[in-house]
Formats: sequence, structure tokens, C-alpha cells
Amino acid sequence: MDAPVILVVDDDPTVRAVTERFLVREGFIVVTADGGVEGLRLARELRPAAITLDVMMPDLDGWSVLSVIKGDPALSDIPVILMTIVDEKGRGFALGATEFLVKPVDRNQLIGTLRKICGASGRRVLLVDDEDMARRGSGSRWRRTGGAWGRRRMARWPWSNWRRRNRTSSSST
Repeated sequence: MDAPVILVVDDDPTVRAVTERFLVREGFIVVTADGGVEGLRLARELRPAAITLDVMMPDLDGWSVLSVIKGDPALSDIPVILMTIVDEKGRGFALGATEFLVKPVDRNQLIGTLRKICGASGRRVLLVDDEDMARRGSGSRWRRTGGAWGRRRMARWPWSNWRRRNRTSSSST
């Protein structure tokens, strides 16, 4: 299961960088655009799981970008979250925004909204179980791989060395 792609459209490089870092830490894949024109191009090219969109941008304002997205049958199903200093929620929702967040944005609210849109989690999970039946019963949405792959991945985890040391020391007593 791949992480959802979020397109962040904002003319402010600091806002783009901070939002990108935060969303990547939360398990999302992030692509940024520095204005409305580039945002529309990337939306058509990538078909992201969701778009965060600023309203006040010099090349093409967010209202126009939102109108184009919602008027284009190929893009209209992409959820758009407006993130702006302009407090015009009514206008945003009337144009088709999924959510309207006033800057400074509450990170928990943004993540909650994206999780609702993209599913429970953008994070990847490694399930390791030596019981074949337990792995098979874990659900169809999981990507399953053989035991050898899991053992190699687990060997990379820091606690694997701790466990080996403790198992060795406890078995010798």
C-alpha cells in the first residue's frame, strides 16, 4: 500500500517547506507547487489524493484554481483543502472545497482532515509473524511477503541487536 500523494500549492516557500516536512513525517508523499499555474499542471499530471491550496497567490489565485479543478471532470473528484489567511469559508465551500483552514493552520486538524480523505493512515506498517495462518488472516489490504524478506528487514531494526544480546545472555545462565 503506497502512501498517499498530497499536492501543496502555496507561493510562500516557507509555508511549502514547513508543510512538506510535517506531512512527510506523517507518512505522506508530498509534491509542492509555487503557484496556481504550476499547481494545476501538477494536479493534472499526478492526480494526487488531495490538494492543499493557498488563496492569495500572484500568478493565479486559489479561488480560480479551485474553480478550474472543480470544473474539470478529470480533476473534480480530487479533494481540495484551502489553507489561507483569507477567512471566507462560505465562498470556499461554495466553490467546492473539502475543508477550509485559516492560517496559521492547526496541524492536528490538517492531519485529521487528510486521514479522513486518504484513509486511516498514510504510514506503512511492517507485520512480522512466523505463523503463516496469522499472516494470511491479517487482511487483504496488506502486501504480503515471505519470511526471508521479513527477517532481513527486522535485522535492520535497532532493537534486533538488543534482543539477540539478551537472548544470548539469558540462555547462558
